[in-house]
Amino acid sequence: MLKAQQLREHLKNRVGFLHGNPDRLVTFIEDSGILPNYASLNFEYQYTLTIGIIDYVGNPDVPTLAIIEFMRDNQRDVMQNADLARDAIKLNAEIIDHERYDLSYKVTLRETVQARLNDGVCATDADCYNVRHLPAPFDVNLVDARFVEVLDEVVNEVWSDEALALLNQQAGKS
Repeated sequence: MLKAQQLREHLKNRVGFLHGNPDRLVTFIEDSGILPNYASLNFEYQYTLTIGIIDYVGNPDVPTLAIIEFMRDNQRDVMQNADLARDAIKLNAEIIDHERYDLSYKVTLRETVQARLNDGVCATDADCYNVRHLPAPFDVNLVDARFVEVLDEVVNEVWSDEALALLNQQAGKS
């Protein structure tokens, strides 16, 4: 669940309070699900990331803006849809005193994973599957046949221009 790790790092980089107090940031995943794709090994993680910032001293707008920035860049499909965006980020806060807060965010995340079975014996986990997290936004249920063809042609190291163009086209449909 790559986005959970990425959002955690993003917060540590964007919220000055967390630079000196990384132990005040807690994250965990709940309400998770996996949406498999019948036609392939591809699947989508769907989960709520709970983010806690304990004894936060500062303007609570700062971590909120950092989360919005992350979502804008990594869940465009959600942030561009008012109905989805309304429920994508939730906040609870406890006002400890005149300068400290306990902040608790619930952020709905999705990430699509492309996987292919490797030939041969699986001596390690990496030997069994070729796994790639696809750029967001992406909906495994909106993939048309031509897009699957292009994905099959993509080499493991680099996305082809055609695959990226089709990926962006698919993202616009969700």
